[in-house]
Amino acid sequence: PLFPYRVPVDQIAESGRGSMLRAFVVGPGRAAGTLGEGASARAWSQAGITYSRPLGADGGSAEILAGALPAGATGALADAWLTTFEDATWPSGTDDLTFAFDPAAKPYQRVVERPVDRDVLLPLDVAALAAAGIVVAARRRPGAA
Repeated sequence: PLFPYRVPVDQIAESGRGSMLRAFVVGPGRAAGTLGEGASARAWSQAGITYSRPLGADGGSAEILAGALPAGATGALADAWLTTFEDATWPSGTDDLTFAFDPAAKPYQRVVERPVDRDVLLPLDVAALAAAGIVVAARRRPGAA
């Protein structure tokens, strides 16, 4: 897609029924999205940043992106950052989406934790047999009343 990107009015989603927009932005620092222009401009608050780091930090993005650039332009990637956004409400308006960059921002990577429940099944008959065995062993001990 080409940004700034405007959504046609007949494609604007009803509230809560948008499509997922994932934007991958390469620039001289961590990207921040803005909707609208001039005095009516506002932060792209519906989108969340999922990743923002210098390209060299992940050990492979610079090489992948080098193939998309004109010959001799790979030097521009030396200090570039990759920032990814996700917006599940897109398209939510007719305003243009533009990006600005902050090279002093801290890197960010979303971490999603997915706990895994581990059930240990112990059949009741096995537990009852073990309890009965302990009781029998305790009664057979010398000195037991």
